[in-house]
Amino acid sequence: MAAEIGSLAPDFTLPNQDRQSVTLSTELRVGPVILAFVPGAFSDTCTKEICTLRDMLGSLAGVSPRLLVVSVDSFFALRAWASAEHFEFPLLSDFNKVVIHQYGVFN
Repeated sequence: MAAEIGSLAPDFTLPNQDRQSVTLSTELRVGPVILAFVPGAFSDTCTKEICTLRDMLGSLAGVSPRLLVVSVDSFFALRAWASAEHFEFPLLSDFNKVVIHQYGVFN
């Protein structure tokens, strides 16, 4: 079931590329969050999408959202992707595909 506009985002905790747990509700206490789902690290489309989001963060004057990227890749692959692309935000590993099902974005 997909999350509905205006509904509370389902909470989750996932490991990031550095094996640190990241919990959505904790991130939301700090400020707004952009939650992006990508099917795979290193694909041209996903890389372009995430680079575009990263580059646009500065144009959201006064909002300063935190970008969280969810992928079904292992944190090993996400660490390599973050290193290759110089990503400085959390890349979250939903290796067991729990969160993508919660959000209705499983393909």
